[in-house]
Amino acid sequence: MKDKNNTGVRQFVVFKIDDEEFGAEINQVREIIKIDNIARIPESPEYVEGVINLRGKITPVVSLRALIGASPREIDEDMRVMVTDTGAGSFGIAVDSVTEVKYIQESMIEPLPKILSSSYDNAFVKGVGKLPDRILILLDLKEMLREIDLGEPMSSEDESIMTKNDAQDENGISEFYLDALRELGNIGASHSATSLSQLIGKPINMSVPHIEVDRIENVPHIMSDNQRVAGLLFELKNDEMTSNYVYLLFDEDSAFNIADILLGQPAGTTKELDDLSKSAIMEVGNILASSFCDAIAEFLGLIVLPSPPNFVIDMADSIIDPALIQISMVADDVILFKTVLSDDSNHINGFLILFPNPETLQSILNILENKAAPQQ
Repeated sequence: MKDKNNTGVRQFVVFKIDDEEFGAEINQVREIIKIDNIARIPESPEYVEGVINLRGKITPVVSLRALIGASPREIDEDMRVMVTDTGAGSFGIAVDSVTEVKYIQESMIEPLPKILSSSYDNAFVKGVGKLPDRILILLDLKEMLREIDLGEPMSSEDESIMTKNDAQDENGISEFYLDALRELGNIGASHSATSLSQLIGKPINMSVPHIEVDRIENVPHIMSDNQRVAGLLFELKNDEMTSNYVYLLFDEDSAFNIADILLGQPAGTTKELDDLSKSAIMEVGNILASSFCDAIAEFLGLIVLPSPPNFVIDMADSIIDPALIQISMVADDVILFKTVLSDDSNHINGFLILFPNPETLQSILNILENKAAPQQ
């Protein structure tokens, strides 16, 4: 896949089997999920790990370890399933870990050397990526799935096995916790509105935030694929230096309105984003996200150290999809806060998406539960 802004550059998801690194083009990986509640199917080929329930769809999972002849290994918390689509439906490919998303110049990609042809099936090994410090074996995931026998469609008996193993709620978030998170969202959004008011010197009104807790793979559906958005991505580390992420997104009209507010221009003045407008959006986004996270961290008694934000403006899918691949290495669920900030003449529709790693999410829920418990 060619990167839109870099001719001759391709983007790969990097993953491991033991100490060996592989890559697959990012447009072949629809999502990355943890291996959870996998159901083994009796008498299936050795390369079939089993099946998972992926949002109501029974999805086969094959083992890359088995396909390349590596010895079996027990499933652990680092293992991931990369989901790809073929003409026959969705399939998962189990790998030891997913480590990063990497841009590689086409000039750095060469065909697989013949000396390695006995170790890999050339039908789905497309070449070698030469990086300064290592090489990547580049795979064609769809070709790999076409080359292997994926068997007959799953029987109703097999589906019942999967349904039994995946009976619990996908998110496991009760209404009690959702109410507590809504209150948390109110606190964060109020602090953000106050900070923005102080910046521009006039009142900013705030709507009550709408909140959702969802699986990370559902995030691309939050905004329309053909919608241009401005986005700021922050990495957050707590006192244990554990990574979490925050994504702040504005639709294009809201980005124009932000520029008009901060630059003191009449509403509707900004029609496209120049360097000055982008700087204004960056400043506002930095203040909103930082104020939001600081307020939540103070309420929960946590220490949060935000990184400088990365700013992007592009089509929604171009911004969200590559970021989710990387974020999904540490997070499984998202907490989405949607609110409207406005002055007398401008409205700003904002999506703040918190990607807590599983340990942080559980810590947040435990703290909220303790705060809601009656004091003795």
